[in-house]
Amino acid sequence: MNDFFRIKICGVTTVADAQAIYEAGADVIGLNFYPGSPRCVDLETAATISRECPVPIVGVFVNHSVAEIQEVGAVVRLDYVQLHGEEAPQMIGQFPGSRVLRALRCKADAQAAIDYLADCRGQQCEPYAALLDAFAPDEYGGTGRVLDWNMVRQERAAFPVQRLILAGGLKPENVGEAIRTTRPDAVDTASGVEESPGRKSLPRVRDFIAAARQAWFEIDQAREKISSTEEYPR
Repeated sequence: MNDFFRIKICGVTTVADAQAIYEAGADVIGLNFYPGSPRCVDLETAATISRECPVPIVGVFVNHSVAEIQEVGAVVRLDYVQLHGEEAPQMIGQFPGSRVLRALRCKADAQAAIDYLADCRGQQCEPYAALLDAFAPDEYGGTGRVLDWNMVRQERAAFPVQRLILAGGLKPENVGEAIRTTRPDAVDTASGVEESPGRKSLPRVRDFIAAARQAWFEIDQAREKISSTEEYPR
């Protein structure tokens, strides 16, 4: 597994979808264990996916206890643990050695997320990465609501975390623009590539991956050009 991923397809609920998404080129998939989500996967299916599909797996949890997450991890191979509820910063430190992704839902601005991550840093329990999602009352992701990309771009330097994942209403039609605007380290989608909640559309998955990779290719090429110009001034 590479040091970090770029494309995460979340809310996978079947072995067939997991295998198809892996073959389409996604870097990681997300398995949702929140009972209130239409994308919640049962433990048996999750274990089969982790056993039969070589793609790295993110386990998504919402206000679960440490013990509950550990119980899932004992059955399902989890390469990352994603906390997507109201978990306190101290909980991140309860998973030593694990790569914890902390999802933070943003309203009009990102100040609450910035303050939360600053608190994590102060307590020396920083997450491996922060995931920015759009806020919706009583819902924890997968809503299709789009974040304010200009806000994310303006606040990007203020985030006291090394890696930033962009989520919130991303789909094949807008992920390229989202990446070019916000310059995230990774992107995450669930509803944007679905036929129905929990059932993925493989054509949309492929289009999403292609659009995201094209945007990053252009950004990487531009960076290389700038670097080359600075190294060999004319």
